[in-house]
Amino acid sequence: MLKQIRAAAARAVALSPASQVYGTETRPHLAIDECLNSKRIQKTVARLLGSGLGCAGSVLGNEIYLNPDGKSIAPFDFDPARPENPVIALRRARLPRMKWPDRRVATQIVGQLYLNRNVVVLSSDLGSEEEGLRGLLSRGIAPELNNEQRLLSLTLLLQNRHTTIDDYIRELIKLVKSQRLRPGYRELLI
Repeated sequence: MLKQIRAAAARAVALSPASQVYGTETRPHLAIDECLNSKRIQKTVARLLGSGLGCAGSVLGNEIYLNPDGKSIAPFDFDPARPENPVIALRRARLPRMKWPDRRVATQIVGQLYLNRNVVVLSSDLGSEEEGLRGLLSRGIAPELNNEQRLLSLTLLLQNRHTTIDDYIRELIKLVKSQRLRPGYRELLI
């Protein structure tokens, strides 16, 4: 899987100089990893977008549930910011949840690099497993982004185990307001 992610990142880098999508947009796309997805983070991202400090936001990964017949479902229309239909919520609450694999999250991040010059991923995934998100990004995407290209920026903003959510949000706001997103890949541990 690492080869595919690296190849996709190389393609994003190769296409970036000719991309008409970027234009002059330098504001970051703010992507929330599922391990840090909460109402407070979503509201902070919405405030940053509303004040014009970000160009877009998204939640990485999808909730996947298993129906009694063993088939999986992913409620793509489910928006945590809106109240959910109570009947659907009750039905969903009874279903076992499947984990969204980190390789799919990494693939979503590469997809964001096709569309956005600067991407900031909000995560608390500190693991260093080769197939974990941090491993896939540092070994799959970082070599391509740190190799002479000067257009794309991917920042992995990691929440340390001892950092409160308030401190994390404060640092996120500082980073986005400063617009100090240099080209390449970097990890910031807060």
